[in-house]
Amino acid sequence: MPGPNKTYSNNLHATADKQNGYFTAQQAKEAGYSGRMQIYHVQNDDWERIRRGIFRFNLYPPDEHPDLMPWYLWSCNSSGKPQAVFSHDTALAVYSIGTWRSKKVHITVPPDFRRRVIPSVITLHYAKLSSNEISKEHFVQVTTPLKTFIDLLDENLSLDFVQEALSDAIDRQLIHVQDIQQADLNKEQKKQFNKLLKQIYNERKKIYQSIRFPKRS
Repeated sequence: MPGPNKTYSNNLHATADKQNGYFTAQQAKEAGYSGRMQIYHVQNDDWERIRRGIFRFNLYPPDEHPDLMPWYLWSCNSSGKPQAVFSHDTALAVYSIGTWRSKKVHITVPPDFRRRVIPSVITLHYAKLSSNEISKEHFVQVTTPLKTFIDLLDENLSLDFVQEALSDAIDRQLIHVQDIQQADLNKEQKKQFNKLLKQIYNERKKIYQSIRFPKRS
């Protein structure tokens, strides 16, 4: 039979595997690691302390989005369930659409979410999201592409940036015009989407019209 240390390790890896190698101090404690053992594994370079109460196994490969999971785990409620859904500008970065990148990390949380201190890098948006407005990317929750664009329009982000990202999303089939047509949008949102789609169409028409092939002799 495996010893207690092996059991603790198996328990913690089972959790970390679902979180791209990350875990919280509470999750480590539940797996069997006391506070003193946690300090030992950090000092022994088995674990990397990402920020207070959040660690990552050093043997995991580099994280493509190292700013996501730590904040995702930071948002855990008293039951250990993450409350964050990455949204707005941050969701664009997760999907790699458009070129606009905010210096802030935008997170949508439930209306009853509370923290004594909100780090300056975080911008919180309070809303109750439905399951069809949430996707799972890179082990974390992210607003769907359609919901992301709705949020961006409501935040009055420059339409030039939104148009570029929307055009990119359509090209990559992350969003379809039919999705927009069937969405439950208010009057202003419909107006904004119509404006964006018209601009995208006109820009593409210019590109297509600029192509001229030589006549064959």
